[in-house]
Amino acid sequence: MQDRFSQGISLIGQSMLAVSGQELWPSMASYLRPDDNSVALGLRLGSGMATYASYDPLTRQYKVTYGLGMIASKLGLRELWGWRTVREMEERNYFAGEISLANVFAHTMVHELAHVIQMKQGKRRRGSVHNAAFYRICDQIHAEGKAARARDQLLAECRSDERILSALSQLHLPQAQAGRESFEVGMLVKWGERGGQGEIKKLNPKRAVVVCQQRRGVLLQVPYTILQLV
Repeated sequence: MQDRFSQGISLIGQSMLAVSGQELWPSMASYLRPDDNSVALGLRLGSGMATYASYDPLTRQYKVTYGLGMIASKLGLRELWGWRTVREMEERNYFAGEISLANVFAHTMVHELAHVIQMKQGKRRRGSVHNAAFYRICDQIHAEGKAARARDQLLAECRSDERILSALSQLHLPQAQAGRESFEVGMLVKWGERGGQGEIKKLNPKRAVVVCQQRRGVLLQVPYTILQLV
């Protein structure tokens, strides 16, 4: 039997599929050419962290996958502030800067479906995924109120679980307060939804300079607020 946390994750995942397919995606039809409407969109839940939009040229189907691991990560708050979608909300003032889990999951749907529009418009290139064209689509979705309606529908879909509904509705979630004083040169750290990892080489006022293991020694400047000790 699933525990309540797992049940909550599953409820949010199923609700995201329903809202994406029944509310958000249909509302974005005006962004497509008439002949694009015949191309199928598949929505699914994955078991891991991976959350992405893809295209299968054999079936000519666009697919969006929401990872249950991603939902657990955001719902548990432990790694929330390391996710790109949350940083986008802050940097672009989506939902008027209100950070709630309902807004976070709503923007997660916006983010992935915007990638589908981006691909259909031919604006996605290798090495140029989160580009200006992509953010124009995201900005338009938010400006037209589509993201807010998706958020409201998500809350309605989750009304059967009062605990989850309360968690989704909480505003201004606590951000990690880790700063420069929490780290030292030579420490091994990790960050972000893609599992970045490396060794701290220098401590700047707001960011650590880290040698990234996955990118063969490339130096990255990573905010202290998303760093965790390995």
